[in-house]
Amino acid sequence: MNIHMKPSVLIVASVMLLAVGAGVARADWARWRGPDGNGRVEATNWFQTGAATVTVWKADVGSGYTAPTVAGGRLFVAGNRNKQDVITCLDAQSGAVVWTNGYACDAGGYAGPRSCPVVDGKLVLFVSREAKVFAFDRLNGEMRWQRDLKADNNYGIPQWGVSGAPLVVGDHLILNLGKHGLALDKATGKTVWASPAGVCGYATPVPFKTGTRSMIALFGCDALLGVDLNDGKLAWQYPWKTTYDVNAADPVFFDGRIFISSGYGHGCALLDCRGATPVKLWENKNLKSHFSSPVLYKGHFYGVDGSPGKGALTCMNAETGVVVWQAAGTGFGSLIMVNETIVYLSEKGELILAAASTQGYQEQFRAKFLDGTCWTAPVFSDGLFYLRNEKGALVCVNLLGKR
Repeated sequence: MNIHMKPSVLIVASVMLLAVGAGVARADWARWRGPDGNGRVEATNWFQTGAATVTVWKADVGSGYTAPTVAGGRLFVAGNRNKQDVITCLDAQSGAVVWTNGYACDAGGYAGPRSCPVVDGKLVLFVSREAKVFAFDRLNGEMRWQRDLKADNNYGIPQWGVSGAPLVVGDHLILNLGKHGLALDKATGKTVWASPAGVCGYATPVPFKTGTRSMIALFGCDALLGVDLNDGKLAWQYPWKTTYDVNAADPVFFDGRIFISSGYGHGCALLDCRGATPVKLWENKNLKSHFSSPVLYKGHFYGVDGSPGKGALTCMNAETGVVVWQAAGTGFGSLIMVNETIVYLSEKGELILAAASTQGYQEQFRAKFLDGTCWTAPVFSDGLFYLRNEKGALVCVNLLGKR
């Protein structure tokens, strides 16, 4: 169903934005968790202590939890309104609507879509909470192809809907669906390989290598799964059962090891994945990631320990699993990292900057930009921050006070 709509956009500040200023690093945030899929990006001249903050623009993009993506000066985001999921393309610096397209979809519990639009070349790729996959033309929003994978493959849908973002690897579009994933041809939507019917977890697929073998780490509903990228065969599985089957934070791969973490009191573990099957190096309850994926930096994980209403920003040693510090007063939220700075969006709509340091919690900035519930990870591109809440308020923020 191809429905073109024009959602209302509220321009909070009528700011004539010039071309990207000198010293601001241009870096598209075209996929889930940024340019390298690890939640971290490098930038220059992006934040100045004491500078006036500016809300550049604000838009209503519909209910949901999808993080925006930014590519080529355009922002892409999804939300639900009037029983339709709407993909909206905005000018990233002015907030002006470029195009919209959508499809029929009930809002469901915790209303709206979860997954993140992914930009690859001329396409914007998206998977709905009901396992429908779409490819839109990046420039004009026309639908290039679509698949109903629940109907085609009899795939089960997890209790709170499909949430993992698409992952593009070469010509493959990898999705966390079925027993252990699915690969489509990104240009046509045709199936490359598929796993048996089953209920998936909530996390996004993560690519990694074992020797010369290209693999995908997938969180199933009750296990971490190692899958061959080329043929989709299940290489191994590591049992990881969480209450309500909520394995939502992405696995983190580094130095032949995979770090996993889940909420509901479960905890975290570090696995050695260099052999035929994973070997547990350690496991504890020091970082219980409900759904915010941790960021690895200089041998330490920075993540959110706890659940909505009672979480805290936490620094943990990646080698030992020992907590270095936990920040009182940050609350539950989600994070990314710019250079050596943690960018934290609390569930109450506060944007917090803190040093990624092992010398204790060092807050550098805090300001409230949104009301409602904010469970979506912040996004950063071209010196601007993009923050959203569950009702569909999306704000663009400049922390330099000028462009």
